[in-house]
Parts: sequence; C-alpha cells; structure tokens
Amino acid sequence: MNQSSAGPFDAFPEEVQNDLEGLIVLGHLDTTVEWCGHSFGLRTLKAQEELQVYRIVKEYQESFGQVLCLAAATVALSLTHIDHFEDFCEKIGPSARAFADSRFAYVTENWYKPVIEHLFKEYELLRARQLACIEAMRDLSPRSRTDSPISPDSLSAAVDFPRPTEDIRELLTGSMPST
Repeated sequence: MNQSSAGPFDAFPEEVQNDLEGLIVLGHLDTTVEWCGHSFGLRTLKAQEELQVYRIVKEYQESFGQVLCLAAATVALSLTHIDHFEDFCEKIGPSARAFADSRFAYVTENWYKPVIEHLFKEYELLRARQLACIEAMRDLSPRSRTDSPISPDSLSAAVDFPRPTEDIRELLTGSMPST
C-alpha cells in the first residue's frame, strides 16, 4: 500500500523517528537486551528515580565503590523485566525510597559486577538515543527554525484580516456580538 500522506515524525531524521514517538507517546524509551541467554528490559528513568539513584550513591561517595554503585542503582531502577518476568524483585513498600532500596539490594546481592557493567552500558546507549531525540526536537524549536522560502501562494493579493479591535466572532458567524 502506498501512502501519500506524511506521518507526524517524517520531518525528523529516520534514525530517531521511532524513538521520538516513544518519548512523545510514552514519555520514555525502552529496550530489551538479550545477553548470556537472558532477557533484560531497560527503560529510561524518571527524575524521581534518578534522584533515588543519587541518594543511594551518596553513601558510597568518594569511595572506590562509587562508580559501581552508580551503575548498579541505575540498572536496578531502569529494569522492567528479567526473562520477561516483571515481578523479579520483592516489593518492600509503597515509597519510592523503599522501592529503590529493594531494587538496589536485589541487583547487588544477586548479580556479579560484569552483568551490572554490561547492562549499565546498554542503559547509557538508551540514554544516548534519548538525547539524540531531544536534540532533533530542539532543531524544530522557534529559535533554530530557518526561514521558509517564498511560495507562489504567498505572493497573492493580501487577505483582509480583522483589525485587533474587531471581534473575530463576527467574521466566523457573520453576526455582531450582543452587547
């Protein structure tokens, strides 16, 4: 089937179109990583989740474990599923803090460093895609738009637009507003 109409994301570079749709429609990007016979779902973090990552990392600040802690906390909070199982980690409580602590404990108590590092690299690739989408959207902002070339239609006779003091309702309905 040949479609002549352009999609809403066709103005963007092809390599970011799907990601842009994900950001706009879903608010985040996600991916599934197949590695060592397992499937891991990752998604970009919300601001509150990133703040929980930084809270967890604070305990390891200025230590040799700070980088590993950042990777582990980021992976823990970005996981959506492991081997297509979404309830892989027991929920401790309803608070964001308890959730983050539970996820961090699960990852650090059950996984070895190479698994955490690999998934963190995959998360960083996902974030790079997110940033590419944001940059593509920024290119369409009013400050960065280029002037459109003059078209034949723009050279036609001027249309009689209402003056600011005229009521637009009169032009739309053909009647004067009641006073």
